[in-house]
Amino acid sequence: MTKKNCCKNNNKDAAKKGILFGLLAHLPCIALIIITIIGISLGGTLLTTFMSSYLFYGLIGLSFVLVTISAIIYLKRQNSLNIEGIKDNWKYLAILYGIAIIINILFLTVIFPYSTNLVSASQNKITFAENLQIINLQVNIPCAGHAILISSELKKDLGIKNVEYNFPSSFKISFNPKETTKQNILNNPIFKEYSAKEI
Repeated sequence: MTKKNCCKNNNKDAAKKGILFGLLAHLPCIALIIITIIGISLGGTLLTTFMSSYLFYGLIGLSFVLVTISAIIYLKRQNSLNIEGIKDNWKYLAILYGIAIIINILFLTVIFPYSTNLVSASQNKITFAENLQIINLQVNIPCAGHAILISSELKKDLGIKNVEYNFPSSFKISFNPKETTKQNILNNPIFKEYSAKEI
């Protein structure tokens, strides 16, 4: 009896399943972004409460755990959960893990920075009559996923009118010097956990 090899018989089907399972594994990250964009107050509270230096690394790790579970389920359905089966289905597994890697890179370099600035722009408090000053900070964040937390915490200072994040770890902060100072900004409690310096 010959073993069924889906990748040889139906490459398109294998590719579709690889992409689908690769995307499904990133649902926790997608949910976090949606919560943050839809309701910044709720998102900010969740971020402050649950975020640690390792949260996003944990989400990345979880995505690979979910991808591996998907791969095991797929191989089991193909009666290929063995070394030979892995070799026969290498194309499917390469697509599955490749998609997971690409999505993680996109999250860290594009989606998290974009969503941070999108939320920040929606909270923009600049009025044309104000004479604003700018401070540029380099913040010791472990990854771009933490930018939304820094931005949300800074915006609690009413003198800060806008925060613009630039990958990988710099923030351009516009503030009204009549309402806050550079020292107040640098003394923000968030910088006790994630150190910051002016650049």
